Amino acid sequence: MKKYLFFKNGWNFSNKYFDFFSLHDLQFKNSFNFDIRDILVNGLSGIDFYRQLLTADGVNKLFLERDPRYLKLCQNLIEYSDGYDSIVMFDFNFLHPEIIKKSFLGKKMILAFVDDPYSTLSRGVQYLSAFDASIFISPTYLANSSTEKLLKINNEKPVRWFPLVNPGIQRFPIEDLLRNKSEKIFYAGAPTFQKYQNLTDLKKALSSDFNLYGKWPLDGYFGYVAPLLKKSLFPRRVKSITNLELLAEYKHCIAAANMHCSGINNESGNLRTYEIAAYACISLNFQSKENEKIFPAESGIYVSSVDEAVKSWSEIKACPNQFKEMAAKRYDYFWQHYSPEKVYGGLYDWISKL
Repeated sequence: MKKYLFFKNGWNFSNKYFDFFSLHDLQFKNSFNFDIRDILVNGLSGIDFYRQLLTADGVNKLFLERDPRYLKLCQNLIEYSDGYDSIVMFDFNFLHPEIIKKSFLGKKMILAFVDDPYSTLSRGVQYLSAFDASIFISPTYLANSSTEKLLKINNEKPVRWFPLVNPGIQRFPIEDLLRNKSEKIFYAGAPTFQKYQNLTDLKKALSSDFNLYGKWPLDGYFGYVAPLLKKSLFPRRVKSITNLELLAEYKHCIAAANMHCSGINNESGNLRTYEIAAYACISLNFQSKENEKIFPAESGIYVSSVDEAVKSWSEIKACPNQFKEMAAKRYDYFWQHYSPEKVYGGLYDWISKL
């Protein structure tokens, strides 16, 4: 059986299809290069090694200047990947096209579009020509075009939709999950873009019914200084949550809120989309409609404002058993179509045939 690598920070384990690795496995250490010219052009991002890896412009600059930190990182991956037949650059790609062409000959190189649509132009399409194929997580961003069609513009290489399922997700009996649900809703995530206002307004409206977690800036006290950034005051600390604590929320809360980074209604398919279903939570989606390629539309709740979310939560509390049936259908659909075995086995087979 051929051996494939999968670059994803935070997923430090393996299954029978892929060995997952992170920057930590490549002995990556962030550092700063204090150059006044870089600060003037790109701000603090211009001197932060990690942030430079996140854009095609940053990678190109590191490569052209033969930055020793960058060349060492690439060399570590060259050595780390010895004996592997393919690499999926999933989180983001930090390999310059010239390095791919010179040092990864004979390996099938797969580029992933994950943090889209924002990362598409900053660190996505620039690399397409250097890779053998690409995968994406959101079926579409535009109402009249699929992501697959967009990626195939001036690029005839294979493209595949990839359901963003955590390979370590566990299956629990549906009866046990539904029996232990309490009338709580939760969300865990960063307050990026318009999420901050939605999350803080929802917390104010639902109070103790809504558990809010995430890695918020300033050790969780970001809401206290938010007015300095022309955002509303939120005088509460938002605590981060461990993976075990997150699992406990999924098992014990009847519902979970889901928000996508861009706020574009057509965007769908983030990690939470699948986790919420896998643990039989009611999915309260902050979008007008979910892409039906992922889940049947009737298996979730869709809102376009906090007021609609509050109304939906009141309906859930009034008839919890009815909504538990909805969550159970979504649970069944997930495990029938998106089990880690199917998702990663399918991707492995697809790469093998390239």
